[in-house]
Amino acid sequence: MINYGTLLLNCTLLSSILSIILLLYREYYNKKNVVGLATWTIRISTLLSTSTFLLLMYYFLASDFRFTYITQNSSTLLSTFYKFAATIAVQDGALLLWCALIFLQAVWISEKYGLDITFYRRMQIIMLCVGALFTFVIIFKSSMYPFETWFDVWGSQYSHITEDYAFSEGAGLRPVLKDPIMAIHPPTQFIAYATTLIPFAAGLSFLLTPEIGKKWEQVQRQWIRISWFFMSVTLILGGAWIYKLAQWGTLSGTGNIWAWDPYETTPFIVWLVITLFMHLAYRYRTNNEYEHLTPLLGTLTFISSLYAGWVARSGAISSTHDLGKLPSSDIFFFATVISLAVVLILTFKKIKDIRDEEGEEKPLLNESHVFDLTAILFVILAFIAFFGISAPIFSNIVLDQNANPTQREFFNTLTYPFTMILLIIIGICLPYKAITKKIGAKKYISIAGVVLLLSMILACFSPGPEFDVINHSSEFYGSASGFTRMLGSLSLLSFVPVFIFALAAIIYRFVIDIRSIKDKKKMIKPVGITLIHLGTIMLLLGVITSQSFDLTYRFTYAESDQDEIIYINTAHLDDYGTTKDCSDKPMGLQLISDEQGNLIHTQSTNDRMVKDLTKYAYHVNLYKGSKLISSGKVLYWTELHDENLDGHLDNVEWTKIMDDENLLTSYHVKYGGRTGNSHLFVVKEIPFISFVWIGALIMCLGVLLVAYHQYLFTNVDIGIREVQPRISQQRTGSTAVKYEQMIRDELK
Repeated sequence: MINYGTLLLNCTLLSSILSIILLLYREYYNKKNVVGLATWTIRISTLLSTSTFLLLMYYFLASDFRFTYITQNSSTLLSTFYKFAATIAVQDGALLLWCALIFLQAVWISEKYGLDITFYRRMQIIMLCVGALFTFVIIFKSSMYPFETWFDVWGSQYSHITEDYAFSEGAGLRPVLKDPIMAIHPPTQFIAYATTLIPFAAGLSFLLTPEIGKKWEQVQRQWIRISWFFMSVTLILGGAWIYKLAQWGTLSGTGNIWAWDPYETTPFIVWLVITLFMHLAYRYRTNNEYEHLTPLLGTLTFISSLYAGWVARSGAISSTHDLGKLPSSDIFFFATVISLAVVLILTFKKIKDIRDEEGEEKPLLNESHVFDLTAILFVILAFIAFFGISAPIFSNIVLDQNANPTQREFFNTLTYPFTMILLIIIGICLPYKAITKKIGAKKYISIAGVVLLLSMILACFSPGPEFDVINHSSEFYGSASGFTRMLGSLSLLSFVPVFIFALAAIIYRFVIDIRSIKDKKKMIKPVGITLIHLGTIMLLLGVITSQSFDLTYRFTYAESDQDEIIYINTAHLDDYGTTKDCSDKPMGLQLISDEQGNLIHTQSTNDRMVKDLTKYAYHVNLYKGSKLISSGKVLYWTELHDENLDGHLDNVEWTKIMDDENLLTSYHVKYGGRTGNSHLFVVKEIPFISFVWIGALIMCLGVLLVAYHQYLFTNVDIGIREVQPRISQQRTGSTAVKYEQMIRDELK
């Protein structure tokens, strides 16, 4: 039997290596006649890689249980939708998608720009090398090779295992992954990782190629926006999945949209690097600033993605997502280290003393210096996340000590002051030019200083333990240094002035932009920029308030309480025993029985992975005092999952929370099992969580508008050749040269 998947993968590897050899031959021997052949080998590599992934999807849809990967992650009982999701349910299937996306980008660069220009040719070589490396990893370093058959595993040991041997049934998809969110979350994550490749290749090719100007930044601009968009969606969907399924073991088991788990923190690091790069790229193309730092950050977008891939495969840190150490982890580690070393060496080699030709000095309070501070803050936030993830891994690998994840109080404490300063910087930067023309830079900075001072004053007033940056009963606080305890004791009220200041700046900047733009089509970009920053503010507000001010109630509802409302006067603030008296407005729970008088309702389902095709539900009413505040139903059922592939379907108990989302406050109810004749429930009251969803939607809409603006106006020809001589004749000297170059860039 021919294993078509293995055949396609090997052909992809050979074709990509041949493409690299042809392009290197063209690079070093200047043989132009090989370009046509290289173009076709790139097309073939792309076709083969894409076909490989599509073939795997076909095998999943056909329930072809000859393959171990499909047998362990799918079942004939799965719906078509979840069979698609199961294709990348494990790292190696996702890696196959990543690899296909790499080659699709390579062929896009080849077809759009050709291979004759040195810069694009070197970009192509870099991208093909990455594609070849990923293909090699899939073939030779997979923990669960997607096209491994049962004959490959057992054929040499058992004579009855023939080449076409197949299981009659598969294990099915793990219940935790059977959610529409999780069907979307992995593809968006790997699309985000993959689309950092063009910024990486463009930045590295710029470092290797002299005198190409800003061409490299133009090539990658839309791709980095795509990556930023999908990474934003990834972070939100991941948080929504945890929030919805309630699997991360806090007291309540619900509402944890952000827990600083290593597998959600590494994508956050990538997002921070991408965000910083986008801001630097803007200054680079408009103000000719950061000409060396910008390409370095461009390369770091993909390197940070490799780092995230290594963390996911290292097996050196305990996590909800932990898969153990995978064979590909060492390759991801060395690829991360080597690529980082290469770009740093090339960057330092390219850097030289840059002085203003006229020797003019810039004032201390200028927009450029304020932006420098923004870049530094992003670097600090990324480093805190990086250190918090990497330190336990280092401890495990080097010191051979148990590596538990860094406690979330560590992240919350260290990011608190820098998040405050970042909000101040947003308030300063956005309207800087317009507002300093009216009142001057010193006065505006003084206003920002007053806002910061007011925040510092409010930081000293804590109305209750829920306002503290970190919980005083936590293990982290007990073992922390005096300075850390001081930070952890500050009040979250300090965020109020800086949030208002940043929001006012966003609105003011938007009003100024709207008044100054006459062409309505050109209003798309300022609207997009406003939405991005407004969404960021709303998202931060939602995360901080929902994580700090949520209340948890635990109910024991006896059979004898049927249809009655039972009240609880005490709410839990955390997992450490801190409580709050709610006797003025106690939380009430009522279970509504069905027509036969049963507390447990039944409902049929078409999901064949559910035992007896039946789910069970409690119909719930929630009260605050005598007022009905929420209604819904809590589900539980038994999932069928043959984890051991022994033909015996194991029973896995599963629940679905009641999730009642409102603008200001949301309510969760989770079923916690039974004790005798009593039913256990956890109720959680979560403020402002809707701001997270609204903010994320607004933020993503904003970046789409900015990308659409570029699509509309990038390719407009406004007669650059006619403008250039006129500028040259009117202006002379070094300032004129700079001005002319700026105008040319803007016209392009």
